[in-house]
Amino acid sequence: MTFSSVFCAVVWVALGPLVFGCSAKPAAAPPELSQVWSAQLAPKAALSVPSVEVARVAVARPWQSAPLEFLSDEAEGVAIARRERRPMILVFFAKWSGVCNQLEQQTFSDPEFRDRAAGFVGVRVDMTEEESPTAVAAASKYHVRGLPTALILDSMGNEAARIEQFVGPETMIAMIAKVQ
Repeated sequence: MTFSSVFCAVVWVALGPLVFGCSAKPAAAPPELSQVWSAQLAPKAALSVPSVEVARVAVARPWQSAPLEFLSDEAEGVAIARRERRPMILVFFAKWSGVCNQLEQQTFSDPEFRDRAAGFVGVRVDMTEEESPTAVAAASKYHVRGLPTALILDSMGNEAARIEQFVGPETMIAMIAKVQ
């Protein structure tokens, strides 16, 4: 029995169920591998191979069920979205804008929209004070031409959609569905 035969058997036993979704013992193993399995590896494999269920739990993304909360700091929202690889809704608004207020009252407060946007990082950049350096910098960074402007960014930070007018909750839900 060579070292490479034993090594291959150990790798198959340890990683086969996780990577290939197969049983721990190969079905059509060569006779010598079968002997190695029964004599040397079977007792150890039963103790060292994690179950497939444990592996599935490890890849769950808990943020996907987090409710949509809007932050006011664009840099903080971007940092969270990058760190957690989450999509983002970035809204530029002003309190004096009737269309911005309509978007807030009819679209962003809609229960179905909020439910569907769970898992997104939400950021509202307040442009009410036109001289705010952080708001002006963020507007320049995202090429905002008017208010309201809502950007939907994918989990890599790429712009997936741009909204520069009022849209109802149904339209916004359809746009975010393409990103998730």
